[in-house]
Amino acid sequence: MRLMSLSPRNAFLLIATTVLCMSSFGCHGNDALGLEDWQRDILGSVGGVLAGALLDDAIVGGAAREEPGPTGPEGPQGPPGPPIFSVFVDTFFGPELTDDLSVVPVRVEEPMLGPGSTPLAYTVVVPSNFEGSNPINMRVLLYRSGPCAGDCFIFTVDGRRFRLGSTAPQCLGGEETDCSDGTRWIRVNNPCVTAEDGAEVEQFIVIDLPLSETGLGYRGIFPGDVLAFELDTFADDGGVYNIFGIEFSDAFTDPVSSDEVLLTGDAALEACGQ
Repeated sequence: MRLMSLSPRNAFLLIATTVLCMSSFGCHGNDALGLEDWQRDILGSVGGVLAGALLDDAIVGGAAREEPGPTGPEGPQGPPGPPIFSVFVDTFFGPELTDDLSVVPVRVEEPMLGPGSTPLAYTVVVPSNFEGSNPINMRVLLYRSGPCAGDCFIFTVDGRRFRLGSTAPQCLGGEETDCSDGTRWIRVNNPCVTAEDGAEVEQFIVIDLPLSETGLGYRGIFPGDVLAFELDTFADDGGVYNIFGIEFSDAFTDPVSSDEVLLTGDAALEACGQ
């Protein structure tokens, strides 16, 4: 019988038995495996090498554990990274006309933009650990469904800021008293651009809008500020854009707008070919 004809299991048992018998039990009793004397000599050599290696590791390892080397000096502490925050908003409000013709905000359970939608408002508080090293990014999560009736979908963004000690909200992105110059028009890169008219299109869409001069043109946002926003449909493509939520975060070093930001209504109409 040749050694190479042994099954893996028998070969393993053979080596293990050889190691044990050489260390304590003696090397007699391998006749059940059908080995000749020269084969036992070969395996005895292998077992001896393995046993020696195991014993050497145990001795060296034991000595190393008993006499550990001196601990090296502690390195200098690195500079702390900038604090990062992430706030998710999923509570939205819409206008409701009361009996005395005044408008009050009511919670909207299924916020959406598109045909027949009403303005949506939401608020967020800038966390106290915001240092301003990275701009705040407003990420709008949308899900589009329905037919394509054109390829131009634009919604507006209006922002206000309440600061500690102020008596009235301040305009974000504008200088006029009524904040009429603070409106931003966002043209969404939507899938209807490449779809046939009337085709049913569903798609998850993410829109990044930095609250900075390179994004929505905002500046002067500080920790503790209460920010309020209103979204409204300006031009629709026939589909419904359900809003999953909106995330505010300063995790991006230099965020850029993912979609076209327009500063005037005329520019928005021109973008839609009107």
